[in-house]
Amino acid sequence: MGEVTESGKRVFVPLDRVRMVGVAIYSALADVDPDDPTPSLTTVVLACAAQPGNVRSGELIEHTDLSPSGVSQLLARLESAKLIGRRTGRPPDRRAVTVDLTAHGRRQLETRLSRIPEHLARLRPGLQEPGE
Repeated sequence: MGEVTESGKRVFVPLDRVRMVGVAIYSALADVDPDDPTPSLTTVVLACAAQPGNVRSGELIEHTDLSPSGVSQLLARLESAKLIGRRTGRPPDRRAVTVDLTAHGRRQLETRLSRIPEHLARLRPGLQEPGE
């Protein structure tokens, strides 16, 4: 059983249910682009880039737990798919890279996020306790 603390209460959630939810979310994201080798990471980067202001590649390292070279490779793949655009910094730090979401990237993010509730709804009967 997994333990989740909510408002000071202890709530026990069977780990198989947590796994089912994770699989459903992953499936929802993977269905959008079956050729995407990392649908969860792609979605995280698109969601970060959709936030107001510019997201820096260094921030993406924190959000994805990837190495700097891993983030760089992911950004190159997303840029070649025209989901994001990258800009190099201005003096004094030209090494800084900011990431912007393209119109295509915004549509892709909206599609990915819209699929999650549908996939979770399919799980609802399996997530309920007997007698609920």
